[in-house]
Amino acid sequence: MSNLQNYEPQRVLKWFYEINQIPRGSGNEKAVSDYLLKFAQERKLEVEQDEALNIIVRTPGTSGYENAPRVAIQGHMDMVPEKALGSDHDFLKDPIEMAVDGDWLHANQTTLGADDGIAVAYAMALLDADDIPHPPLEVIITTSEETGMDGAQALKPGDIQSAYLLNIDSETEGIFTLGCAGGADFSASFSTEREELAQPVASYEISIKGLKGGHSGQTINEGRGNAIKILARILYQLKKQDPELRLASFEGGSKHNAIPSSATASFVSANPEVSQLVSSEFGKIRAELQGVDNDVDCLLQSGQASSLASVQASASIIDYLFVVPHGVQSMSPLMKGLVQTSLNVAIAKEDNGQFNVQHSLRSAVNSSKEELLDRLFCLAEHFGAKPDSTGAYPAWEFNPESSLIDRVKEVYKNSTGEEPEIVAIHAGLECGLLGEIAPDTEMISFGPNMQDIHTPRERLSLSSTERVWNFLLELLASFK
Repeated sequence: MSNLQNYEPQRVLKWFYEINQIPRGSGNEKAVSDYLLKFAQERKLEVEQDEALNIIVRTPGTSGYENAPRVAIQGHMDMVPEKALGSDHDFLKDPIEMAVDGDWLHANQTTLGADDGIAVAYAMALLDADDIPHPPLEVIITTSEETGMDGAQALKPGDIQSAYLLNIDSETEGIFTLGCAGGADFSASFSTEREELAQPVASYEISIKGLKGGHSGQTINEGRGNAIKILARILYQLKKQDPELRLASFEGGSKHNAIPSSATASFVSANPEVSQLVSSEFGKIRAELQGVDNDVDCLLQSGQASSLASVQASASIIDYLFVVPHGVQSMSPLMKGLVQTSLNVAIAKEDNGQFNVQHSLRSAVNSSKEELLDRLFCLAEHFGAKPDSTGAYPAWEFNPESSLIDRVKEVYKNSTGEEPEIVAIHAGLECGLLGEIAPDTEMISFGPNMQDIHTPRERLSLSSTERVWNFLLELLASFK
């Protein structure tokens, strides 16, 4: 079990190691779902695997807890499969290689999968134990949370039978979430009107790299650079000087819920001052990002293009990417410092002659989300693109009257000596969808300290993992 066997809580880290031996990127959860099914069956627990590969396990309360209210432990089995440039990791077959650096557990140039594998490990440790007092438990492990919450959307009324639900999918210890943003995905699809050339022609290639990226809900308010937007800004300045500029390619971003950290475009231009223009514009961008994304870099090099988008298609794509908004759209008037509505320009790439731009929207107010969608539809149509929206999910509305708050506050203070913080967040959680099918179930979200999730720098605090485990045990014991 590598050197994780030297750390606590051993009964949790044991299972985290085991599931990290199974590739489980979003959309590739069959193997890990089958593993969890077998785990429950071997322990003769009541278990269900549905068509979406969600796993639901139920177990009775321990002695003295037989008549206590049922409590659900909920998280998702999938992870964001991101790797550093130069890594040869194959997320379809390779296990996650882990290492400990002080208090932090991290992976070797890939995402760690603590988001949300640590919830799965906590749940497995509970189900595997025969010496932990607890009320009747319901463990709900969903699929494809990171790519649209498909697993949660597949759950049906009656699947959640608990009075209380503990969502272990937050990344800051001591902060308990009682509300989150809803969201939707939006795409704009352009025809490139591509021309195949008889002979390759000289072209330029611009690459933007070195940005931090990050989770588009949790870090959207930090002003981190978006590689797609930076590249579009440079190309727009080049197009101003050369209206005949034609794109050969444009690609950036890889996940709908991650701020793009790199992007590359190749193009043909007759302007002899391309190098000077790129250098000038990037200099402005780099200065603007100082203190936020200090390592941003821009590389211009020569190449060969064998096919080109038309002048009109090139202009439409560049103009759309230049003007489409990205980042915070509004702040909450009810909770200081909370982003109310945001937009992430997430992925831009060509596929079969269609250039597609994918965006992720978030808002704590459903009407604001719909208004932003309407603006995107209008903007895409203006530039000749075909707009579409999918994957909408509702906000989890903040309920300060939840009876779970007082219990959590008391147990957390007794467990740690610290006062917990109750918040709403801008990141999306499955609780909004789960609340629709189980409106009488009180829910709260928490978790151990993590940093840089959805990036190859993701790491998990081992000491925090142990403290949250001890708190979870005390919280479950309090339901007697």
